[in-house]
Order: sequence, then C-alpha cells, then structure tokens
Amino acid sequence: MSKRVWLSLVLLVLVAAILAAIAWFSPLFVANNVKVEGNQRSSVEEIEQAADIPSDAKLLPLSSKQVATRVSQLPWVAKVSVHKQLPDTVVIEVSEHQPVGYIDKSDGHHIFNAEGTVFLISDDPAGATKVVGDDQASQEAAAEVLAAIDPAQRERIAEIEANNPNAISLKLDNGHTIFWGSLDNTHNKAVAMKAALSREEQFVDISAAPDIAVR
Repeated sequence: MSKRVWLSLVLLVLVAAILAAIAWFSPLFVANNVKVEGNQRSSVEEIEQAADIPSDAKLLPLSSKQVATRVSQLPWVAKVSVHKQLPDTVVIEVSEHQPVGYIDKSDGHHIFNAEGTVFLISDDPAGATKVVGDDQASQEAAAEVLAAIDPAQRERIAEIEANNPNAISLKLDNGHTIFWGSLDNTHNKAVAMKAALSREEQFVDISAAPDIAVR
C-alpha cells in the first residue's frame, strides 16, 4: 500500500470519527419525539412515562436497552423493542399479552395468557374466560385449551372447570356443557368444537374427537 493511499485511509477514519463525535454530542439530535407502536391495552401516556426519556436526552447516547427494560415492567407488555430514527425520534414497539383466562382469588382476578402465565391481577377480567381451579396445573391446562379454541367460539364459554386436568369441562353461556376431557388430541377437539356448539343437547362429549357423544 502506497503512502498516499495509507494517508487517505487515515484521513477518512479521522473524518468519520469526528463526524460521529459531533453527531453523538450534537444538540441537533435530541430525543424529543417518542413514537409508540403495537399498543392496545397500554396507553401511549403509560408507555412514555415508563420509558422515562428526558426531554433533553441526546438521541445517539440514549440506551435503547434501558428504555426497553423500563417499558417491559408494564403489566400488559409481553415484549418491547426500541430503536432510533434520526434526527429526533425514539420508536417504542410493544407486543402485549393476550388474555385467555382468569382465576378468582381473594385479591382479584388473576389473568393469564396462552402460556398459563399470570401477568395481571385486576378487578376487570379483560374479556378472559373464568377458570375454576386454583392450582398451577389447572391454570396451565385451561390455558392450553383456550389457546386451541377459536376466539369467536371462546366467547361462548362462560367458564372452564379444570380442577382435574384430565377431566376438563366447558360451561357455555346457554347452560350447556361440553366435556373436553384431557389435554390429549387437542387439535381434533378444537375442530369438534364447531359441531359441539351447534348441538341442542345439554351435554356434549368431545373427549374422543372426532367422535362426539351426546345426552
């Protein structure tokens, strides 16, 4: 490599470093605009407050990881990513928990997601299905059943009895019962739900789906 080429490369590196330093500390790149995406249950105000980004914070030195960590403490937030857009914007993208069921306890409704994880205790069940069963096994079993059922069909379920994970029953809004049984063969049972919901009998057994028994 010739001396001239070497000097040119050094000069380019120095110029790049100087420009980077200017951008890093420049008052032109201040994080005074926060854009929130993906939120439904958490308000923009809640997320901005949790993010706690000072109005005079320099955009480039701002720690995206620390902002994401603070926002992730909000109860509805399942995942969060933070990235920056020059010259002045911080984009906070959240993915929220989807409530499927809740268990009544002395301190309120314990609302859980499709993995059976309680993420919120509240007086408002947030459209989740009531579950009868007070241990972790019941909670996880009910979560697996609810996650398998189409959301539109899930609205017909008044409550799930899951005290015994091998003998799960779905109580419908019309007083009828669908016996789900164990967690085996979940896919076929989820498919059989459509037919079971259309039956007029008080008790429909889909535990051996695709076969259906009634009485």
